[in-house]
Order: sequence, then structure tokens, then C-alpha cells
Amino acid sequence: MVGGLLLMACGSTGRNHGAVSGGGTNAGGAAGIAGDGDNSECPTAAEVAPAALVRLTFGELGASLRQLLGEQAAAPIVEELEADGTNHAFPPLSAESEGPVIDERRLQTSDLLAERSAAYVREHFRDVTKCEPDYECVTAFVADLAQRAFRRALQDDELSALEHVVAEAEALGAPPEQGAEYGVYAVLASPHFLYRTELGPPAAASQTGEVRLSDDELASALSFFLTGAPPDEPLRAAATAHDLGSSDQLAAHVERLLASPKARRHLQRALGNYLGFPRLETIAVDTATYPEWNAALGLAMQHELDMLLQGTLWSGPLSGVLTSRSATINAPLASLYGVAFPPPGATLDELGFADVELPEGRAGLLTRAGLLTARTSRPAAAVPERGLWVASSIACDVVPAFPGAAPTQAPGTNPSERAKAEFRMATSPCLDCHAAFDPYGLALDELDAIGRFRASDAQGLPIDVSVTLPPTPRGPGTRVSGSRGLSTALADDFFATCMTQRFLEYARLYTAQDAAGERCQVRRLLAASNKPGEVSFSDVLTSVVLSHAFATRRR
Repeated sequence: MVGGLLLMACGSTGRNHGAVSGGGTNAGGAAGIAGDGDNSECPTAAEVAPAALVRLTFGELGASLRQLLGEQAAAPIVEELEADGTNHAFPPLSAESEGPVIDERRLQTSDLLAERSAAYVREHFRDVTKCEPDYECVTAFVADLAQRAFRRALQDDELSALEHVVAEAEALGAPPEQGAEYGVYAVLASPHFLYRTELGPPAAASQTGEVRLSDDELASALSFFLTGAPPDEPLRAAATAHDLGSSDQLAAHVERLLASPKARRHLQRALGNYLGFPRLETIAVDTATYPEWNAALGLAMQHELDMLLQGTLWSGPLSGVLTSRSATINAPLASLYGVAFPPPGATLDELGFADVELPEGRAGLLTRAGLLTARTSRPAAAVPERGLWVASSIACDVVPAFPGAAPTQAPGTNPSERAKAEFRMATSPCLDCHAAFDPYGLALDELDAIGRFRASDAQGLPIDVSVTLPPTPRGPGTRVSGSRGLSTALADDFFATCMTQRFLEYARLYTAQDAAGERCQVRRLLAASNKPGEVSFSDVLTSVVLSHAFATRRR
């Protein structure tokens, strides 16, 4: 696998940094952004995504079903169709099982979801519909379901079409329970349920240029972005009352939603997917070299990473993800980290975990065993593999494709990892490429394939972790020593800048081909500040929602 990564990695690189804001984002929106240049270079059209029909992921359809029919009805259907919790892609529509449109393969799953749901309503008619067996109540139930499923008021022709489906069942002599089944199927198989629109209000149908999303579209965009589910009742009511027109109104809903467990679970899972936490489920570790490794240790590592996000994302600056020494670990992890366990006075939870303070050498995500294990598919190639991941995922450097020829190996017998890296960084054709990411991997080389500190490599050669990081548009690269120094340098501002870029992508506000527009958006979203590293995850998400790009599309 790492060979493929390196084949894709080489060539000249472009860095994508801007200065990060500090403090909170106020209700009026994010201030202007500082960065590598002013905003005069920004092409306006590139900053606004095109109008589109947006397919709901299977996870979003599952969440919608839960909201429409309740947990008892939805859970077995969602589980049967694997429509929840199985997509680890970032953004979710990039998964092979998803995609932007419903093709023949995906149609089968979507159709089964509608079919199973409709059958459930027939089988549990009174409990779900609250109707006695009469067609007048069935018609009203189906109309109400459609309005909630389509996430907007029904047009007259849509209401007539649904009433016709129910009336046809009645005319054929079907019992009301079966009429409800037909109506529910018609609603949940409709493109209006399976897709959401980003087209602007009907009055803008012939408009060209920029158009603001309708209130219903904006409510859906906001809710699916922050919660992975349809708008809740307060958000639907605000859309109906046209109370989403100002930054203050939007910011109030962002704050309300970000305080909810649903949003926090959704966003933590999204960030965990982006950072590659699910790789721990499939990573292969050589147990002859690392006898401590087993499936239970992998699960403990994943739990620790999840708890790291839970403990840092919602209190304090986003930089805490890279700097926090607080950890939730169990006895096997404590042994790996060299920590006495259980700590004095600690109470173990039901899984045998306790909160501890890790030794000074540990500093956040980049020093946690789970992350290091997940990013080390081959220990012999850990420096370039880890370095490339840090460059692309934490610093958001742009690393173009391999130029077509690989350099020869470093001279000498069994050279050290530093000698190999220095050779790559000085030898054509990949010197520019490897100079852009190998320093990150060298700083992490003091940690082995399962995250233990070490002073020498597998050959017994001493490890030198002092490096100069790649330069940025603001000046020469920083000199750091080891994983903690690297974490502190990246936490200063790069991580918040990178996360803003990635969650713009997650919200579908730019395409990978539109790098110029994406850079412009990031510079505008992160306010200039003399306090780098203090921007919070909530600040980043609020800035995205309050941006011009979030509520505007290009027709």
C-alpha cells in the first residue's frame, strides 16, 4: 500500500496555508481572513458551488427514516440494508457504495428501504399512523409524511399525485392498511426524498449568476452538514417562517445544534473517518515483531482516539487535538505508554478504562498509538508514509502525482531512515516532493509501528528526530525536535486552517478541481488574529455555515 502512496506522492508541491484566527466567531459571522496574499486574486465565481441536486447518503436516508417512522421501525430496516455506520469515506458520497447519483445498483437498496418501510407501516398500521382503518385518515397521514420526508411544503400537483395513489388503492378495494403501504412507498421512493435540492427558490428558476438557497434548502443543508440528519422541528419552523435570512439567525441554530449529542456524534465520526481511525479495524500488524498486538489492543486504541476527540473538540481550541496529554486508556495501553495503571484514586469504567495524564513526550493525536499504528502499513516505509499523511491530512499540503521514475536507493549497507530520507530529499526526480513531507515522518520516527517510544531503529541505529519543517508562504520552515515538537508546530495554526478546508469540502462548497476557489474561501473564513492556535472546532464549523458560499449557489 505504501508503494502506491509514494508513487502518487512525488513531484513539485504546493502549500495551502493561511493565518488562522483566534477567539470565537460571533453571531455576525467570521471576519476577513489573513493569509498568503490579499483577496484580489480570488475569482468570485470559483467561490460558489454550482446549483445541484444532492443525493442523500444511505446513512442520511437511515437517519431520515428514524425521524419519520421512529427508532423501533427504522432500526431493523437500516441494519438489514447496512444503511448506517458502514461508510467511512470523507466526504461520505465519495465512497464506492455511494456516489452522487442513484444508479441501478444503488437503486436496489433505495427501493428496498422504501419497500420495507411501507410494509412496516401496513403491519403496524394503528401504532404508526394513529388512524382507525379509514381512508380519510390514511390520506392525511401520507400527506404529512411526504411534507416531512421532502423537507418542505408540498406543491399542489405533488399532493394531488399522492392522494391519487391512495384513492386508487381504495378504488381497487384494498383495505386502508394497504392504501397506507402504497402511499408510504410512493413517498419514500420519490426523488424528492432521495435527493435534496440546492437550486434556489422557484422564482429563481430562470436566473443566472448567484442565487441564495431557499429557506427550506438552507435548513436541510445546515442540518445534514452538522447532524447527518434532516432538519428538526425548530429548524423546520424557522424555514417556514423565513427566519434564516440573517447571520444572527443562522448562528443561533448552529450553536443550538452543536450543543446536541446527535451533532457531536456525527461530527466526531466524520473527523475520525477523515483522520483514518477505521483503518485500525483492518490494519495488519506483524505479531512476531510486535507480540503485544491483538484485536483487543486495536479496539482499545480506537476507543482512546474516539475519546481524545470527544474530550478536545467541544472545549477549548482545536489545537488541543494535537497537544492534549489527557487520555482514556486501559491496562494494555498503559503498558504500551509506560504509565502506571490504574492511576491512584482512579475509577475504572465498565470497559476497564480510566482517564490519565500521559508523560510529557506525548502530545495529542500524532503521538497516540492508534493513529501511529493506523498510518504504518509497512514499518520499513513508516517515514515517508507517515510524513505524506501528515502533509496531506494535518497541514493540507497539495502533493501532485509521481513524475514517472523512482530514485535509486540510498548508498551504503542498511542505511538509517534518516540517511534514506536525506538521500530522497537530495536526489532527482523526487527531491522536491520528499522535502515537502519526509521531515514530518522523521520527526515521528522515535515512535515505532505500534506507537512505543524508541531510541534506536530495528537495525540498532540511533534515531535523530531533529528536523526543519517544510517552508510556508510566511517564511522558512520551523526547526523542531521529535513528535511533540512537530505536534506543537502544527497545532499553532496549520491544523485549524486544514480543518476549515476539509469541512468546506465536507459541506460540498468547493470541488477538488477548484483549488483557487477553496483557498480564497479559507482565507476569508479564518479571521486575522494575533492569537494563532485558539480557534475552536465550533468556530470552524460556524464560519463555514456563515460563509457566503454556504447559502449561495451558481446557476
